[in-house]
Amino acid sequence: MALSALGVRVELVHRQGDDGAEVDAIQLMATNEGQDEILLRGAGFRVPLGLRYFLQGHIPFPRELLPGNSAVEWVECSVLVRDLALYGVGGKVRMVALFVAAPRPFEDVYERQLSARSGTQGWGPAFYSDPFVFDVSRWPAAR
Repeated sequence: MALSALGVRVELVHRQGDDGAEVDAIQLMATNEGQDEILLRGAGFRVPLGLRYFLQGHIPFPRELLPGNSAVEWVECSVLVRDLALYGVGGKVRMVALFVAAPRPFEDVYERQLSARSGTQGWGPAFYSDPFVFDVSRWPAAR
C-alpha cells in the first residue's frame, strides 16, 4: 500500500442546501487509502480550457485526513452552472474532481528555498477522480 494515496469519488446527490431547501449537488469525497496522514489544502474541479475551479468550502481547509478517514465537499449544481457560465463553459462538460494536498515537510533548507522561489510552497500533489460529464443545460443558474 502506498504511503500517500487518496481515492477521490464524485456523485450527484439530492441534499439540503445552505438555505435549508432541498437541492441537487455534486458531492466530492476523498478517502485516505494510504498509511500516512494527508493534509488537504482544497477541493474543486478541472474543467475545459485547462481551468481549475476551487470550491469555497463547506469543510474547513487545510484539513488533516488520517488513514482510513474521508472528507466530503459539495457544490450546488445551480452554483456550478452559474460559475462555469462566467468562463463561457456550457453544454455537456467533461470534468474531473480534485483534492489538493500540502507537501510533505521539507527535508532541508535548500529545498525550502527552491520551493519559495518557484511559487509552489504550500501546495503539494493533486488527487483526481475519474472523468465525468456534467450537463450545464440541465440546471438553472443560481442568482
